[in-house]
Amino acid sequence: LMGLWAARELGLEGEAAESYARSAVSAELDKPGGLARKVMADFDEHGKRITPDEIQKKLDECMIEARRQIGTP
Repeated sequence: LMGLWAARELGLEGEAAESYARSAVSAELDKPGGLARKVMADFDEHGKRITPDEIQKKLDECMIEARRQIGTP
């Protein structure tokens, strides 16, 4: 969810957005915190400002939504 949100914010759609989301998940699997670092770097590269607190807030929102989607508290 976070990867797809970031992709949309970066103007990506379709397969490009899906590919970006997969790369974001891979960044997290490679090293904890990697997704947040990737999003921060990519936003910076595209001239979009986002703070670590804003990224954490979005991560929290995405986790709540993911839990809702799979039916866990």
